[in-house]
Amino acid sequence: MCAQVAHASMAVLLRWYASGSKEYRIFIHPNDPAQEWLNGAFTKIVVGAPDLQTLFDIQAECIEKNIPHYLIKDAGKTEFKEPTYTCIAVGPYHSEDIDKITGDLKLL
Repeated sequence: MCAQVAHASMAVLLRWYASGSKEYRIFIHPNDPAQEWLNGAFTKIVVGAPDLQTLFDIQAECIEKNIPHYLIKDAGKTEFKEPTYTCIAVGPYHSEDIDKITGDLKLL
């Protein structure tokens, strides 16, 4: 589980940064509250999804609201016997917006 979360948290940030998207650029403004996260706080909150559909629903909502995210599909070479969706990283983004999507899920 920890490895999957690490994959997701790295993938979302690297993909978002590499995209050069406008949404990424807003976070490099020195007065933006997310700047603390990018400067090394790297706060992560891990919650559990009850089923695969929940991961897909979170992904759809992130797409709709243009929130950085990354859905991890494990290659199936170690713990899983076949490629398997395991987790999704949401953010970095404003915590109040992320909470609207994931706030009802239980902490792990």
